[in-house]
Amino acid sequence: MIAYRVVTTTSGEEWFHEAAAADAAVAGQLGVDPSMIESLRRCVTADPVVIRRDGARWRSRQIWNVRSGAMNVRIYEMLKVDETAYDH
Repeated sequence: MIAYRVVTTTSGEEWFHEAAAADAAVAGQLGVDPSMIESLRRCVTADPVVIRRDGARWRSRQIWNVRSGAMNVRIYEMLKVDETAYDH
């Protein structure tokens, strides 16, 4: 399962099931047209982020910064970790 986690310093975080919904939310936060998000997005090379949400672990697969003016938003493409696939 894939989800998109949008994080800002002013609004905290929001989760979305579709990339288009995450992009629309980011566009709203930045005050730009949703069609501009692709040109404002920059891929971030970083170690994966692992967090707990709703009793499950989620791991980032890709991370993007989206910036417009002084506002910066980070989008995480998150994968739900299949706990049964790991030998604990």
